[in-house]
Amino acid sequence: MRKKWLILLLGCFLLVDLWGFSPPRSKQFKHWGWITAMGTSPMRSANYIIRHVIGDTFVGVIVREMKKITSGFFTVLTILGQGPEEEGAYDIDWISAYTHPGGFRIYPGRWQSDPTPYFVWEIKNPQLIPAGYSYSLDSDPDDEIDTTSKFADYKDNPITDGKHTFYVKAQNSAGVWGEVGSFAIWVDTEPPGISRVEPKSGTLLNARDEPIKIWIEDKASGVDARHVVCRINNRRVYLKFDKTCGCFVNYGILPEGRVTVSVEASDLAGNRTSAFVWGFAVDTIPPTGSVQINHGAKHTNSITVLLTLSAQDNYSGVSKVRVGNSRAECESSAWTDYREELEWRLRPYSGRQTVFVQFMDKAGNVSRVYSSSIILELLAPDTIIVSGPTGVTKQTDAYFRYRCSLDKCYYSYSLDGGKWSRWSKEDSVLLVNLAPGRHVFSVRASADVNGNHVIDEEEIDPTPAQRTWFVGEIGLLKRIIRFKFWRVE
Repeated sequence: MRKKWLILLLGCFLLVDLWGFSPPRSKQFKHWGWITAMGTSPMRSANYIIRHVIGDTFVGVIVREMKKITSGFFTVLTILGQGPEEEGAYDIDWISAYTHPGGFRIYPGRWQSDPTPYFVWEIKNPQLIPAGYSYSLDSDPDDEIDTTSKFADYKDNPITDGKHTFYVKAQNSAGVWGEVGSFAIWVDTEPPGISRVEPKSGTLLNARDEPIKIWIEDKASGVDARHVVCRINNRRVYLKFDKTCGCFVNYGILPEGRVTVSVEASDLAGNRTSAFVWGFAVDTIPPTGSVQINHGAKHTNSITVLLTLSAQDNYSGVSKVRVGNSRAECESSAWTDYREELEWRLRPYSGRQTVFVQFMDKAGNVSRVYSSSIILELLAPDTIIVSGPTGVTKQTDAYFRYRCSLDKCYYSYSLDGGKWSRWSKEDSVLLVNLAPGRHVFSVRASADVNGNHVIDEEEIDPTPAQRTWFVGEIGLLKRIIRFKFWRVE
């Protein structure tokens, strides 16, 4: 009987404690208490939350442990409870991200290639049950509940490439929001791109030490220099990043001939390019060749000859040729397009003549100088001035007589470098009304040696005869000489 009254008394104390005790709102506390319940309906869960009002604040009591004592009309439960909810209990404690539920983990602030992450989170007191959660990307979450679950799945709403921040916050049953939690997620789904290469595709080089330069760009995470792979003709080579040009460079020796380069690159998020392939050629070996005059003839009567050219190149092919009547003239003359036959003029004198040629291939490699010789026996006559003025004369008229070394010659003359006169059999000429000063008379002879009734070029004396004289007084000549001497000074 005394035991029943003791239990009833303890139950009353517990009711007083629950109805009349008002602890400070910010103070956490634990206490033992008694709950007396009418009837026989027991509390079924040790995690059942009892809420009652202390002042104007909702306070939760979490049932940790309970024991049922039944005596007649009363059911008494002993509990170990927790008083008002701890400060910060609904603040976000941690956030994790995965590629999908049960997938690989995504680490915050680290570049990765999955744009559809799966976020999960927890509040600081996981035993509390929030009313719901609000979350957003790249902005503070609003005060509307988006989910009552502890996860957010972006599989239907992919995140764009770049650096982003995921935010989430929890609301308690009183409508109060906890502190926001955040997770930095960096997304890069695009592989790097190759914007420029050197040497360019199709280039023809004449040096083997030309560096290969590759410009690789990545808009988000950046290029991973450790995973840039370059191969030349299927042989892997080393690339170095050059800050001066902002490109990857290979300084190796290139192979001769066709060169094929392939490059693969990865960014820091693991996105990898497919192989970028281009090609160019290297030709460092000059061409070889030969030349023949008049198909190898030993003699000729004409200063105009036919050159037969032959040249070979190991890769790029012969493109240019230059010719001269001396080595120096050949090496300084202009390049012309290569062809297998070429007309050429020899020097205008009888004797052994040598022609020099040089070839260039399409890569710019220049051959050594090749030569061929022939003996020139001119058919043209020699021209001789028999008489005419010399020195200084007052006469303004001048009479010249001339002859040639052959019979039946024709003559043409020129005064002071002017136009040549028509061919004539006359072997003399009178020049009248000459102006005072210096004059030059030139005359050349020709003969129809080959009998074709035409004056051919090789039948014309290539070295015309000349005579120089002055018209005027001796004093005038002296003044002209002094003037010229002064101009030289």
